[in-house]
Amino acid sequence: MKKNYLIACTVLVSFLSGTSIAQDLNQNLLLHYKFEGNYTDATFNGNDGINFGTTFVPDKNGNPNSAVYFNGIDNYIALPNVQQLKPSLPVSIAFWINYDNNTYEDSTVFNTSFQENVNSGIYMNCQSTTSQINISYGDGTASYTPSTRRTYASEHVIDPGVWHQVTIVVNGATDMKIYIDCYEAGGFYSGSGGDLEYSLMAGNIGRHDRSMSTLADYFKGTIDEFMYWDRALTESDVTELCNLFTMNNEIVTSSEIQFHINQHDQTMLFTPGTTFDNYTIYCNTGQVITTDEYSTSIPLNTLTKGIYFIKFSKGNNVSQTKKFIIN
Repeated sequence: MKKNYLIACTVLVSFLSGTSIAQDLNQNLLLHYKFEGNYTDATFNGNDGINFGTTFVPDKNGNPNSAVYFNGIDNYIALPNVQQLKPSLPVSIAFWINYDNNTYEDSTVFNTSFQENVNSGIYMNCQSTTSQINISYGDGTASYTPSTRRTYASEHVIDPGVWHQVTIVVNGATDMKIYIDCYEAGGFYSGSGGDLEYSLMAGNIGRHDRSMSTLADYFKGTIDEFMYWDRALTESDVTELCNLFTMNNEIVTSSEIQFHINQHDQTMLFTPGTTFDNYTIYCNTGQVITTDEYSTSIPLNTLTKGIYFIKFSKGNNVSQTKKFIIN
């Protein structure tokens, strides 16, 4: 039996329906790793990455050798140790990510100036108790305490096993944003450290140190389309990023659930032989919009423009969650 929930994704809808024009995403772009079978910088800056053990895997659309997997033990990618990649604020960083889990030991995503036992650079991980996503920067002190960093803890907790687009904007100590799939959920600030300082060492993707007594943490999961700017992205830029790297007319999913979206009549259609017991559609903020039993097609015409998730369930609590866009 179909159940509809009168949920309005007001924040996301107004965001995606804005009339402002995004700046050229190439403006002040320091590096862009597409990870299409290589670690080459797609800009003209020549800031190629140096691989330390990561492997190529399929990306969010199933394209082979088009994303990079980190094993959570000793894998990372070193950035070139050049001054260009150690800019003053503001900066922005964006990427696609799929966490294996969201424990804090495995959630370190990057540090723009990695050095053991030095709280330096801009880095992303999650809180040890809540798994909320953190963005921080260190003041160059040989100590990991609130007095040596500035941190913004997002209300977001990223669910493992699902691809998400993440965009981070750092303007200053109390002016940071973390967008997950185009949505900034808000958060809170902590720390009383000084200004951003870089170490003499290069930045990393997949590694960060946070303790004077233990070794560095390593990311466990998959990353794709890593981009780094020395400017603050606008909300329009963030929307453009979400649209740029998401297939608008068709999403190729796993071998069990395969579908495409007819954008003309806003209907989700399934390949022959596809079956499931029921489905639930979620707003980008995680709220349930509708749930229903199996159907050969699902009408989407009541949904406003934006990014959504659909969860398919099929016997024995087996489920798959996929993302789709209404244009």
